[in-house]
Amino acid sequence: MDKPITHDKFEQNFYNSSYGSDSFYDFYVKQVDLLKGKLAHNTIRVYNSQIVKLREFKKEATFNDIDLNFITAYEGFIKSNKGDKKGNNQNTVTKSIKCIKSILNRAVD
Repeated sequence: MDKPITHDKFEQNFYNSSYGSDSFYDFYVKQVDLLKGKLAHNTIRVYNSQIVKLREFKKEATFNDIDLNFITAYEGFIKSNKGDKKGNNQNTVTKSIKCIKSILNRAVD
């Protein structure tokens, strides 16, 4: 990017490319990869299904996009069964929001 880079920034980008991106989806996928082997197979499957739904809802999302309005609209998207929407029950919706929250908490950490 034609900018000087510090050693710390180089290491951060070298070891975890998702940290150099503001894409929430890139970070999400990288974190799920890191969780493989630490979480149950079904839990990883749930995380992976969530990223598919999120990308159907909005093709690209940065961390700045993820706010209460985004979550509310996403919740409506996966609850509704009109058109190409999902028609998920309340338990599935709650699990979906928990997955997003978990990844956001990992980003904060």
